[in-house]
Amino acid sequence: MSKRTKFLLGIGVIAALVIGWQIAAFAGPVGTAQGFEDDDGNLAPNGGTPNFDWNSFAPVTWSPHPATTPTRQTDAKTVSGFQFKGIEDWGDNSSDTSFAGGTKQDTNCPSVGTGKPPNKDDLKRIYLSSKTLPSNGHTFLDLAWVRIPQNTTSSSAHVGFEFNQGSTACPAGSDGLVQRTAGDILIVYDFEGGSSPVVLTLRKWVTAANATCEVGSSKPPCWGVAQNLTTGGFAEGAVNAGTPVQDALTPPALSSTTGTSITEGLGDTEFGEAGIDLTAAGVIPANSCASFGKAYAVSRSSGNSGQAQMKDLVGPANFSITNCASVIIRKQTSPDEDPNTTNFGYTTNVTTNPATTTSPFTLQDDGVKTIQNVVQGSGKTVTEDDPSPGYALTSIDCSASTVPAANRSTNTTTMAVTFSIAGGETLDCTFPTRSRQVRS
Repeated sequence: MSKRTKFLLGIGVIAALVIGWQIAAFAGPVGTAQGFEDDDGNLAPNGGTPNFDWNSFAPVTWSPHPATTPTRQTDAKTVSGFQFKGIEDWGDNSSDTSFAGGTKQDTNCPSVGTGKPPNKDDLKRIYLSSKTLPSNGHTFLDLAWVRIPQNTTSSSAHVGFEFNQGSTACPAGSDGLVQRTAGDILIVYDFEGGSSPVVLTLRKWVTAANATCEVGSSKPPCWGVAQNLTTGGFAEGAVNAGTPVQDALTPPALSSTTGTSITEGLGDTEFGEAGIDLTAAGVIPANSCASFGKAYAVSRSSGNSGQAQMKDLVGPANFSITNCASVIIRKQTSPDEDPNTTNFGYTTNVTTNPATTTSPFTLQDDGVKTIQNVVQGSGKTVTEDDPSPGYALTSIDCSASTVPAANRSTNTTTMAVTFSIAGGETLDCTFPTRSRQVRS
């Protein structure tokens, strides 16, 4: 072997080691645990492990389409167990929704008006993703923001992501926001610009009279004392500082009749992302049931201080963060008689939180049993009692389920469906029977 060949081989080995190290570094502990590249500062799957990033959701559909204003939302989409949501906002426009000067984060149901936010606080859209792992019950949340082109590469970014449990609307003038309830969460994303690290902090909405507020001069109800998720090892994130990136989830032109996303290049510090283990952070305990249904984001004038003024508003929108599941059982008889008052019995081992009586139950023809707040897990069953002598079970159809086919099985001999279910999933099964009676 020549010296040149040895030299080139050596260079190749070094390059392979460097590339391998870079791929491994694309996901920190949180991203590795959930299988999402949450802190590499881009949107592209890297081809290593994990091999999943924001562009893995593409293409997505933005609705309505066509549209008259750039305030669209993506249709619901689930890929590899991750639930995705995109929310669009006005960018670089005086029609943008924004808060009145002096509005603080503690303000419940603040007034919302219009006006162009400062350049560094002008968001164009946000992305949200959530997944609960069946293996250990941990619920993960991924966040991303996109802002307009910046005047300087050292611009800071401060974005508050709020998640609400309730659905009671705020008064008119709050642009669709909902009343806060105890336990709502606020995650603040702080980036001071340049090579500064991303810092993520968490607050919970507290209402008890003796609760401590983040802002010392405030009184409950208020945002409680901040918890540093980054130093606690519960969160990680990155901004595309110095590196342009490609966003394949970008909303198309308002005139698009399909709403299908396009690819847009994003410049220096126009994109930021983060991943959070909500279970490890104490927000959603493992093997329990907790849900948040509304989400929105606000840009803030400065960092962690609860005195920071709110600027741009993106949302709100419906977005589910949950480790709860649902089970739906339907009964159908043939011939389809009306009315058919025959009772068919069922037993199940599913549990709920809070605990409710789930078994046994009965259904008649066209009847539906819905079990909410189901605790995720494996080895769960729903079994129909033997319908003889009058009827025979012909099949069990679970095709309407969001539980993957690989995680469920049916058996007409034992008259049971056996399944594993994760947070946010629904088992939806129909038990058809045929009458044994001979009809002319």
